[in-house]
Amino acid sequence: MFQRILVPLDGSTRAERAIPVAARIARASNGSVVLVRVVSTVIEFWPYMAPQPALTQMANDTALTGAEQYLSAVSKTNRNSGPLWPTGPNDTCCGTLPPG
Repeated sequence: MFQRILVPLDGSTRAERAIPVAARIARASNGSVVLVRVVSTVIEFWPYMAPQPALTQMANDTALTGAEQYLSAVSKTNRNSGPLWPTGPNDTCCGTLPPG
């Protein structure tokens, strides 16, 4: 029925309560659960300042690292709930999409 179930997480316990439910559905349909945390990229809002690409990149990297750590912790906490994806050595996946 379902091959992958996408569970968007915002860091709240309310959102995390969806993981066991998704895992039960995935287990029943022989599927897997994909945990997602959206990370916004830093946009410079100061029109009168010169762009600071190094600071912007550092802020983006910090946000991505935080998301990776969060997803890793959540997937380890819910390991007994069922199949989580990806099932690699780190159990986390992080990718970026272009803006727009």
